[in-house]
Amino acid sequence: MPPHRHFQAAASAGALLLLLALRNAGAQQELDGAIHHPARAEEEPIVLSVAIEGGEVISAARIERELLTRPGSRLSRERLAADREAIESEYAEEGFPLAHAESLVRLVPLGRAEVTFRIDEGPRLRLHEIEFAGGESFSRRELIAACGLEPVRGFGFLSRGDYRPGSIGTAAARLVRFYRSRGFFDVEVALDGFRIDDLQRRISVELRIVEGARYRLAGCDVRGQKLLPRELLLEELDLETGGAYRGEEVEAAARRLILAYQKRSDVVPDVRVSHRWRGDEEVIVVFEIEERPHRFIRRIDISGNWKTRDRVIRRRLAMAPGDVLLPVDVEESLAHLEQSGLFAGVEILPRATGEENAYDIEVAVEETEHRGRFALGGGASSGAGEVAYVQIQSLNFDIFRLPRGLTDWRGAFAGGDQKLE
Repeated sequence: MPPHRHFQAAASAGALLLLLALRNAGAQQELDGAIHHPARAEEEPIVLSVAIEGGEVISAARIERELLTRPGSRLSRERLAADREAIESEYAEEGFPLAHAESLVRLVPLGRAEVTFRIDEGPRLRLHEIEFAGGESFSRRELIAACGLEPVRGFGFLSRGDYRPGSIGTAAARLVRFYRSRGFFDVEVALDGFRIDDLQRRISVELRIVEGARYRLAGCDVRGQKLLPRELLLEELDLETGGAYRGEEVEAAARRLILAYQKRSDVVPDVRVSHRWRGDEEVIVVFEIEERPHRFIRRIDISGNWKTRDRVIRRRLAMAPGDVLLPVDVEESLAHLEQSGLFAGVEILPRATGEENAYDIEVAVEETEHRGRFALGGGASSGAGEVAYVQIQSLNFDIFRLPRGLTDWRGAFAGGDQKLE
């Protein structure tokens, strides 16, 4: 085993989230005292009406769709608390992590109650700057692309740079995966510090990266095979040893093993990769083979894509309903979605259906900021005189997706994977 085998993926990111938690804790205490004329628990008044006050960024109709407290339902303190949390979460997703919601209840005759949710949106918190302490092996551009954090660019048109709770932890975990896939198995990534300006509108974060040693590929082996000889499979791997470990080369070797089985048998194996450490900076890759009957994909479900259309995601999948379910296809699909730059997080989960050898695939994504480019330029010549240009490019545009309303532009003109220039 190498000297340091655990990964501190954004352990210190809790410092920033703690700040927000303290803010919300104070708000919760205030909320509990904001209910007028509380009814005894056993009375359970009926909700007569629900009103939304103070919100401008998110429409009242959209908020009401997320509420558990609705006209005709029983009034419940637990539901009110859940609704306040849901409102604040919606605002956090829009870049308002300091938003505060309170619930006011007024009892009226005949055992009924009028409920009002009052919202203080607070300032929009934008990610102004990202700095990396350490991380000498890769450029800042590569690290920003790998972590998925997008600072404000193009005056907010190309990237709004909205800060969301949990985005720092997600970014750190993605950086750990990025480094591990390139042989830095002892990497540590953590929040090193952050700054919020006096107006609480801009946040700058610094991530500390301790790379550790880059491991060399010392050898490879296969285990669990029964139908095909070990020597044949080792030859099919075609992995060069002695150089730096590269995850994409290991994944390609796993796919070659599957193709070897497809050519010579009616079995499609599961191939999983494990690592055996030799010394402080060498690793041996072990391909664990499980020979089993074909498993098929019954259907693929997609969730979390409030902006990007389903068809854009399906185009990047290396599998489709009716295909044989292969772990390497799952890994390839995951890599394609992460490398697209459209998502801050991606999960692909096979789920048993109850039918023999049939599985459903759930693809869960977390949308990232709108990606694009903004450029200004100019010049002068004796013939043409002064010349200036402005270039705007959007990489996930959708000309056919119109706003839902005058006050609800969430996802408008985005998500179709079209290019606007």
